Order: sequence, then structure tokens, then C-alpha cells
Amino acid sequence: MWYRKLLGRLGHLMIAAVTVRGIRDTQCGFKLFRREAVRRIFSEQTLEGFGFEFEVLFLAQRDGLRIHEEPVRWVNDPLTKVRWQDYPRTLGELLRVGWNRLRGAYGRARAM
Repeated sequence: MWYRKLLGRLGHLMIAAVTVRGIRDTQCGFKLFRREAVRRIFSEQTLEGFGFEFEVLFLAQRDGLRIHEEPVRWVNDPLTKVRWQDYPRTLGELLRVGWNRLRGAYGRARAM
């Protein structure tokens, strides 16, 4: 669907402007973390919706953790569960992460 591609590209630009830069696909569900990073990052994670992905990536970047992207072959499922109301909800989550970042709610980067 054309509108999903458009919304995806707009979302990527907004995510890069507010939270994480230099990551091509923050919303890909494939993520792998080292145990130490999990303890560190997820202790500060606040979101449970689609926004948790850019929130944990923001926290990892903030703490100077190495983020590596590995390409995967992905075929969109035409029966996907992403609904129209998920887009404004995710935008709200993005704004929440940005606001938390600006007001220092996540604390300072911690050494591992």
C-alpha cells in the first residue's frame, strides 16, 4: 500500500530528528542485545507500544553502545495488524521520548 510506504518514510525522518540518527530501520522487529545492554537499557524503557523500539535504540545510542544493522529479506504480510490508529499513537510515543529526553527524564549515560 502506497500510504504505508509514505508514512514509513515520514516516520523515519521524524524518528531521526527526535531520537536516533544513523539507523536505517528502527521499526524492524529483529533486535539482539547483549545481557549487559539489556540490563542497562530496559531498566529505563518506559514505552510498550511500537515506540519501544526507537526508545531502546535512543537509550543505546545515548550510552554509546555499538549498534549494528544486518540486512534481512522482509516480505510484508498483507494481513498485518498495523491499524490506522497505530500511527498517531506511535507519533505520540515519539513525542514522549523526545520530551523525556529534553527534560532529562532518562538520566545520564551510565558506564557499563
